[in-house]
Amino acid sequence: MEGTDITLITWGAMLQPTLQAAALMEKRGINPEIIDLRTLSPLDMQTVIESVEKTHKAVVVHEAPASCGVGAEVIARINEKALVHLEAPVAGGHRIRHRHASAKTGEVLSAQRRKSR
Repeated sequence: MEGTDITLITWGAMLQPTLQAAALMEKRGINPEIIDLRTLSPLDMQTVIESVEKTHKAVVVHEAPASCGVGAEVIARINEKALVHLEAPVAGGHRIRHRHASAKTGEVLSAQRRKSR
């Protein structure tokens, strides 16, 4: 989907929610460009950078943790290659919030699993 106002970069399961968000944007007069990264290795950064240079704004929509993942890598590469073209910082729309389980939580979950067997 070609657009002129903002670049939405996504892949995998987040494509459909991104398409839905783009439809809402269009109803509000925003013309988004969607890039579906069909392969993550290698990343098609040329397409991403060209789009960001055109729209001057980017959101990376993914379902992984905010750091140490593909989304963080895409944001870092955009900042490295197209920072001067950005009108705003790259936004990362991610859905997973990691909570580290305490030892007590782990014990409770283990006990629940044993009971369910």
